[in-house]
Amino acid sequence: MDIKKQKGLGDIAPGNRAHAEVLGEAWVNGPNVKRFDLGDGGYGLTDGTRTFRLQYKPKDGVWKANFQENRFVQPHESFRAGRQKGIQTKNIHMTIADMSAP
Repeated sequence: MDIKKQKGLGDIAPGNRAHAEVLGEAWVNGPNVKRFDLGDGGYGLTDGTRTFRLQYKPKDGVWKANFQENRFVQPHESFRAGRQKGIQTKNIHMTIADMSAP
């Protein structure tokens, strides 16, 4: 499974936490940027283009790994000058089978 080739919103096959973290490590790996830690074992790139998060979804009663990708564009002149606007281009989820409710 190559998450980088998948487009838009979607789900990938369920797995365990170790598998999700291996995929997350590969997902958040970019040149010329540093990784920073998020809560619950996630991390992102300092340029804001990719993040990997482990999130508990109380409505569904499950943990999911979230692989998100953003693109930044210069906004229309009516927005604040000099500030780029983030557009989410990918939001892929994977249900994690071996994590318990918090």
